[in-house]
Amino acid sequence: MAQTRPKGATLVFRTDNLEESVKLVNAINLTPTALAAMHPTDYPDLAYILSSGESCPAALLEKWGQHVYFCSDYGPTECSVTATCTDRLLPGTAITLSRPMDNNEIYILDSDRKLVPPGVKGDLYIAGSGVAAGYLNRETLTSERFLPCPFNDNPASKMYFAGDIATWTDSGELVFHGRDDQMVKIHGHRIELAELVWSLSSKLAWMPR
Repeated sequence: MAQTRPKGATLVFRTDNLEESVKLVNAINLTPTALAAMHPTDYPDLAYILSSGESCPAALLEKWGQHVYFCSDYGPTECSVTATCTDRLLPGTAITLSRPMDNNEIYILDSDRKLVPPGVKGDLYIAGSGVAAGYLNRETLTSERFLPCPFNDNPASKMYFAGDIATWTDSGELVFHGRDDQMVKIHGHRIELAELVWSLSSKLAWMPR
């Protein structure tokens, strides 16, 4: 609602039928998984797509980029969902994470939490006004993920350890290189494999043999 009202747009609530809901709008935010299951010719009124929630494959841009104004964004829930957003992406162009949005800061750090130069892989940290205070009732995890930020003038500033591996390009854009843990995304949902293994193991331990 906050995004549509200032622009004079109309917010459309989706029904249980995603395909019919998309036909009612000309701008939409969907995961690459959902977009891969759709075809541009079935949605002639769709003019703008924001792809998010998962890494955007080049094939998806080739499929949609010549039909709509196609953009991709990046950002975890812990940082108000969106930390970076591309300009329009055209088929054949490289897909990056682009640059930080206003009021966001992104740092690529080595294992000693020192800044790395362009082209060198490191851990991605996010700071700025969108960073959350932490996890509710999970003090240990909060202390591991939300760390003091030494790179700006605000002594109370925190930076969020995203768990993503990235590099800077010489032109100042971010390139995603995967995760440094066992988290995967399925249909835009974050799945912690370690937690899944623990849950299954704890249940198997109680099963009769």
